Amino acid sequence: MKKILFVPVFIMLAYALLYAAYTYDEYTVIDGTTGLEWARCTPGQTYTGDSSVCSGTGTLFWWTEAITACENLDLGGHTDWRLPNVKELTSLIVFNNSSAPRIDEAAFPNTQYANTYYIDEEFYWSSTTVADGAPLAWFVKFGSGPVHYRYKDDTVKPASAAKGYARCVRGPIP
Repeated sequence: MKKILFVPVFIMLAYALLYAAYTYDEYTVIDGTTGLEWARCTPGQTYTGDSSVCSGTGTLFWWTEAITACENLDLGGHTDWRLPNVKELTSLIVFNNSSAPRIDEAAFPNTQYANTYYIDEEFYWSSTTVADGAPLAWFVKFGSGPVHYRYKDDTVKPASAAKGYARCVRGPIP
């Protein structure tokens, strides 16, 4: 009898891990799995409640600009926003989507993405550097799903640098 109960419980647990339990309003998304609260729209976009989309194009930032943009965000009555670390940002990737974007579109409408593996195509910065003091930081691409790194700005290798987007987070929320 115990073995029979184990299989449905295992399936329900696996489903919960694969599909984050998001709750959201017009400005924020709360991830029930991680307890993190996310800004629904990319900085530069505005939420249009009547059509449930983030309208406009997100602002592109160098890495330090992305950090500052999140730290200066005043959204949903909160001012303690930050740029997520790479582990937090990768928690938003939906790996079982067969096509782009690789993020929950209902929770994060109109996420900026390009469905390519090219590094220069629309990515989101994380706050995580490759190593202490390194001029490189990790990023996520919600179009194709990879996690990679690149130069934080154009002072070291201008040809290898590019601006990216920010997805601001706060928490975890108790």
